[in-house]
Amino acid sequence: FFLGVQKGSFNLTVGNNPGGSSFFGDRLAKKFRKTIPVEVTTLDSVAVKQGWLDRKVSLMKVDVEGFEPYVFEGGKRLLRDGHVENIFMENSVTDIERVGEMVDLLFSAGFRMKGIFTVNGDPYHEDWWHTFNPEFEKRQSGLMEPSDQMKFLAKVTCNIWWINSKYTKAQ
Repeated sequence: FFLGVQKGSFNLTVGNNPGGSSFFGDRLAKKFRKTIPVEVTTLDSVAVKQGWLDRKVSLMKVDVEGFEPYVFEGGKRLLRDGHVENIFMENSVTDIERVGEMVDLLFSAGFRMKGIFTVNGDPYHEDWWHTFNPEFEKRQSGLMEPSDQMKFLAKVTCNIWWINSKYTKAQ
């Protein structure tokens, strides 16, 4: 499935590495870029069709080359209704405002950051993990000044493990 905020036809930019395809063409080397039209739907539409709103989804993996905020926006119902237990995502979003909006959506849906990992899967600054959720909580209270944690997430491509507080207490 190609997922986004709304249904429609969008141009997907592909290159030599199909895993690096993106709706953001500037993420690929110019000389290898080629666009193809694809039909996009929302995560909530897929959830309805697949019956995910009637059961627990243990793990949702999202790695969509910077389009993660749009996938989550298109899945607000699935996320907010507490059907997803864990999200493991690659974050390569560099716009700090978009990172903040994505974090706010996930945090307000009950997700808490459990860990940050390099793109190779190694723990990333494990001694700093405990500082992220308190900063996200401050954002929920209206403090929108970019914290060091938000700046980090907007600067570094990393994998983030989110756990839904409905199922277990995040550390």
